[in-house]
Amino acid sequence: MATLSYNDDIAPLKGDHFGRPISTRMSEYLYEEYDKPMMQMQAQELAARTANLRYQQAAEENRRRRQEADHIAEVSSTLSEGINSDMSSFDKVQFINRTRQSLFSKAPLVAGSSLFNGLFNSALQSVQGTQAQQDRLMPQMTEAARLGNVPAAKEIAGMDGIVTPKEEATIVQAEAQSQSDSQRLRMTLAAKKRAAEVALLKDDISQVRTFGDMTSAGISDDAEIGSASMEDVFFLNKSEVMRMQNIANRQLAGTKELETYNTTDFFDAASRKSFLLNALGIKAANYLADMPEVTIPASAGGPAGGHAGGHAGSHFLK
Repeated sequence: MATLSYNDDIAPLKGDHFGRPISTRMSEYLYEEYDKPMMQMQAQELAARTANLRYQQAAEENRRRRQEADHIAEVSSTLSEGINSDMSSFDKVQFINRTRQSLFSKAPLVAGSSLFNGLFNSALQSVQGTQAQQDRLMPQMTEAARLGNVPAAKEIAGMDGIVTPKEEATIVQAEAQSQSDSQRLRMTLAAKKRAAEVALLKDDISQVRTFGDMTSAGISDDAEIGSASMEDVFFLNKSEVMRMQNIANRQLAGTKELETYNTTDFFDAASRKSFLLNALGIKAANYLADMPEVTIPASAGGPAGGHAGGHAGSHFLK
């Protein structure tokens, strides 16, 4: 029976299937013949690709710089023109953004570059700084507008030599406030004047009602007698007649009633007093029509006052 030998049977199999150890000389030979050339070729390919990439990057950079050079002057001029225009700060910001968008559409390679980013940011900061400078006195302007002080608002707006749209709007606000204040003042003064006139009219009516007396005693020479009979005579003394004339001149100035009062030869003193009270009552009624809240209370005036009170004008005085 045959036997197995390691050297004859096993070792050859291990060499065929698991590889045999190679000598150092053989290893160096294989490296020089195969590995080294392959590594050199790979290194050359990598160097070529690197060089090509650097070339492309350099070319891209050169193209970007050329585009920057082509557009920098145009964009700078456009931005400068917009910033120094009469547009509002809001419109200037919109203008800067439109200029940036236009550059992106024409030259996207350079629109986002640090050079143009700095240019656009500088333009925005300039507008914002100018706006802040212009607005530094806006609190004072706003206060002037609130008070309706138009001259002060205009003076503040013109301090820097430029009147912005915001300042113009504030001036318009000041003018509107001034007109409102003036109208309110006129109405207040008119109301006070009318109130004073009504108070004086009430006082005058009250005085006229107290004038005159009924008597059967002796009549003084300066009295205006209301009847030829010596019994129950209604009369006005000279002082009362003069005071009635002054009241008529004051309250009926410029009216036909005053002319009638001055030219009529009244039948008696009661007729004179009655006519004046009636004219004053009509004037009071006109006042009451304009000022419903104003009332003129009736005052006690004796028999003569009651006689005059029966006329049309006196109804407004009750």
